[in-house]
Amino acid sequence: MTFKALLQKIDPQTTAFVIGNGINRYEDKSRKNCDDCGEFAACQDKRKKKNISWQTILKIICEKRKIRIDFNNQCDLSFPEIASLVDLHDSNNAATSHTNGSRSAKRNIKQELCSLTKKMEPGDTHRAFIQYVRKLDIPVITTNFDMLLSRDLERVTLEFEDKSFFRANRAYLWNVCYKENKSNVTPSNYREVMEGFGVWHIHGNVDFPASIKIGLEDYVNAVATVKTMISGTPKKNDPRVPLYQFRPDDWVGRNTLLDMFFHRDLIFLGLSLETQEVFLRWLIMQRAKYLRSLVSKTAYPKRKAWYVYVDRCKLNPSTPKGQLFKACGVDLIPADKFSDIYDCFK
Repeated sequence: MTFKALLQKIDPQTTAFVIGNGINRYEDKSRKNCDDCGEFAACQDKRKKKNISWQTILKIICEKRKIRIDFNNQCDLSFPEIASLVDLHDSNNAATSHTNGSRSAKRNIKQELCSLTKKMEPGDTHRAFIQYVRKLDIPVITTNFDMLLSRDLERVTLEFEDKSFFRANRAYLWNVCYKENKSNVTPSNYREVMEGFGVWHIHGNVDFPASIKIGLEDYVNAVATVKTMISGTPKKNDPRVPLYQFRPDDWVGRNTLLDMFFHRDLIFLGLSLETQEVFLRWLIMQRAKYLRSLVSKTAYPKRKAWYVYVDRCKLNPSTPKGQLFKACGVDLIPADKFSDIYDCFK
């Protein structure tokens, strides 16, 4: 099945997109490569790339600290581990100079990331995609820190006095989405807000630097937080219901993007889903286990997922990642070239 055929098949009322940095890189396909340039933040050359890659961000941050890593051959370290390496480097320097500690070091790294990312600009590809999902009223979960998909939208926080709902903090904004119209959200109408078009940032965003997930510790902490929400044992008189009580309308994360991740059909787009994405891959595994149990215990409809990609040599049903996706109930949707994917939204 082609991606175009998939789009004609889906039910917009039960589908969500999970989209990554691939859309940014496709938008820059015709511009000069800036990956080897350390002056991205100050560059005014409109012929060069507008949107910076995760690899380039880390490269600039490492070069500033004289941390020498060959990013064309960094197979021993994942990107989250490199971010943690930078954090350790800054923390060690802070300890040696008796200045700010590790918290300040991590905060400084995220501020650097924000200053680089805020220069990025949306293009025709972003606008076409947003117009498509807006027309069909489909929610979007993005792993991107930038605001290219949510820039012209208004922030809406689904937070209530009712303690049975998830409550945001500086590190986790999973109950924050960006929509066209900022409405008065209440415990009685929040589901209407969630089920329509909106953009949700699963790894945080540059408007809230503390929410950004870049290092291995960030991912591990995110796993621990979700683990408590899905299978934790509530204390006595705790109104929060974990996911594995199989009460989708009552569980603690029902006002978050995690509710869509676990209960909707998903289309993964613009994501490599390599080992860099340890948190997202873990979530996909948890989703598969949960849905299998939910369907067997209740009359809940079976949910589907599709992974859209280019390069059949690296990924197909017989490769290790292909087998992992199959075990998780994720169908592969190959494309010959990236235009076969992103031109579908025009």
